[in-house]
Amino acid sequence: MVVYRRGMRGFGAAIVALATLAVSACGNSDNRSVGPTATLTIPAPTTSPTPTPTPTLPPGRCRGSGDCSIGFERCLEPGGFAGCGIIRATPTTGGCNSDSDCASYGDLFVCEYPDPHECYGSLSRLCLRGCMRDKECPPGEACASSHHCVRRPCSLDSDCPQYFACFSFTGSTPKSCERTGCTTDAPCLGGSCVKGECYSELGTCVPIPE
Repeated sequence: MVVYRRGMRGFGAAIVALATLAVSACGNSDNRSVGPTATLTIPAPTTSPTPTPTPTLPPGRCRGSGDCSIGFERCLEPGGFAGCGIIRATPTTGGCNSDSDCASYGDLFVCEYPDPHECYGSLSRLCLRGCMRDKECPPGEACASSHHCVRRPCSLDSDCPQYFACFSFTGSTPKSCERTGCTTDAPCLGGSCVKGECYSELGTCVPIPE
């Protein structure tokens, strides 16, 4: 019986020791990390971007001739020349080679190629009345002291009208204002890209002259 009691005492001591070790381990887990903690990361579901729809053009408007009836119409840029219906008589001032040839008609007359909008039958230079102010010239041009409309000189883009930029063809001075080139409406800043250049609005489909 004595041996049995000692065995039981030894067994009870072992149980107490194991319980103490378990409590100590639990205490350690509450107060400090006993090893690295693994984190499960679930990737977010991937979605395909929604394509930007191509804007629908209003009827009769265009960005290029491909937007018009192929073979019957072409895209005319804002302010562009649609062609002459009736040819006007050539001015009686006649042809010229330089401004001095036009002096007899007055100080404002210059030797210049006629504007296509005038629909004169002649494609040669003529003695025509020159400009007196910038607004008499096409957009992006200025009236020079010689009474000729010339490209507007500039140093910065801000020197040019809207939809124009300060540019030099040769990389040297003087620079001049030229229409901003484009492939989308983005560089036109509120305008429209028509036939590779920026304008205030879309072009118009017009019949191809016969």
